[in-house]
Amino acid sequence: MTIPTTWNPLDKDSNTLLSNGNLTATVLATTDSAVRATSSHASGKWYIEFPAITIVSGIRGLRGFATASQALN
Repeated sequence: MTIPTTWNPLDKDSNTLLSNGNLTATVLATTDSAVRATSSHASGKWYIEFPAITIVSGIRGLRGFATASQALN
């Protein structure tokens, strides 16, 4: 089953700007910042694809999985 998702504008750090219909996340400062997706999974097998990531001015670009309690900054 495929569940399309976007970045969640209600579940992001204030240093993260969303654009392109919430498909693009841009970090506005050289600090740790994050955003969660609009869908989540608690069990079973998962498949995820991330598009290319662009790094500007030395900001780290990381992707991965975390629990809902993980800090966004």
